Amino acid sequence: MNASPSSTTSEFATTEAAETYDHWFRTKVLASLNDDRPTASHETVMAQLRKIVTPQTDGRHAYTATISLSNNTLCHTEHRF
Repeated sequence: MNASPSSTTSEFATTEAAETYDHWFRTKVLASLNDDRPTASHETVMAQLRKIVTPQTDGRHAYTATISLSNNTLCHTEHRF
C-alpha cells in the first residue's frame, strides 16, 4: 500500500510554481462556484455519455467529442480505449 503523501513536502519544484498553481486552482473553483448555468445530475450526464461512447467489436470503446471552449473555439477529439 502506498504511504500517505507528506504534508510538509511540496510536489512543486519552487514556491513560485506552487503559488501559481494555487492561484490558478482557486480561480477555477471560484469561477465554478459563480457559474449560473443549470446543473445536470450524474444520471443525466452518464446517459449523455452512453450515447457518445460506443462499444467496438474488439471490446474497446471509442468516443468523439466536440467541446465548446470559453473563448468560442471548438476542440474536436476522438479517443479509443
